[in-house]
Amino acid sequence: MTRRQRVQAAARAEPVDHVPYSFWYHFLTEDPCGEEFIAAEVAFAEEYGVDVLKVMHDAPYDLPADLPVLKTPADWRRLRPTDPRAGNWGRHLQALHEIKRRLSDDRPIIDTIFGPLAYGERISEQRMFDHLRADRASVQAGLATIAETLGQVAAAYLEEGVVDGIFLAMGATSAAAMPPPQFLDDFLAHHRAVLEAASDGWLNVIHVHGANVPWDCALELPGAVINWSDRATGPTIAEARARTDRCLWGGVDETKIGQHTPDEVGEEARDALAESGGKGFGLTNGCSVPTDCPPANLYAIAEAAMAGRG
Repeated sequence: MTRRQRVQAAARAEPVDHVPYSFWYHFLTEDPCGEEFIAAEVAFAEEYGVDVLKVMHDAPYDLPADLPVLKTPADWRRLRPTDPRAGNWGRHLQALHEIKRRLSDDRPIIDTIFGPLAYGERISEQRMFDHLRADRASVQAGLATIAETLGQVAAAYLEEGVVDGIFLAMGATSAAAMPPPQFLDDFLAHHRAVLEAASDGWLNVIHVHGANVPWDCALELPGAVINWSDRATGPTIAEARARTDRCLWGGVDETKIGQHTPDEVGEEARDALAESGGKGFGLTNGCSVPTDCPPANLYAIAEAAMAGRG
């Protein structure tokens, strides 16, 4: 099978020659859309042979020139949808074009889109939850605008043919203080809007980030794949399989891989493959692995996957 055929089959829970695998991290280049970033993504994909290239999107969210940060609840109403082919969105789009052009094959590419919750926290410098408590209506209006913008970005990237889907990250670091029901009340609908706008993607991935974003929220959203930190936050792969027949990605504990030996990583990967049964599954990290992760540990993931059949 080609990488594309393998991933397509796994997404449909069909037999594969071996379980597809991927992993990813932040490259931390000076310019998140520049030549160094492009070269790093391509070199990473070619070196490790990942079946899916998940491109990082670390370019800042485009804000009005006179509104560099949302300092008050009223500022959320000043947000307006931005052009997905201009500014940082446009620069990242051009980087995707170049990454796709340089890859040696047609393996699937997905682009990371941080969801309205994550971007809301970033552009308010972690004031979002305070603003929600003070003026929920204004923040909800702003979140709807963010979702509209992200949906337009996803649709544009799919229309340009540079990605096969998006990797929508549901969560944010500061959401650890958020009661789980709050995601349902304040954020789920906005994430749904982004994925609905990206409906042309055949490999849209719903990434459940953190323990305070209820895993079952993913079941309420459209998407081919669910990815989460099964080792760190649960549910287990077996528990997730009992809840859905969608393709599942996970199995590798990103919180420990940097300290593990290659043998330990391989053992964990093989355990995940056994738990999954190898069907409708992709062997991946639950979230970004450390940028300084030992290469031997990443090779161990690839070796385990290539020995696992579905």
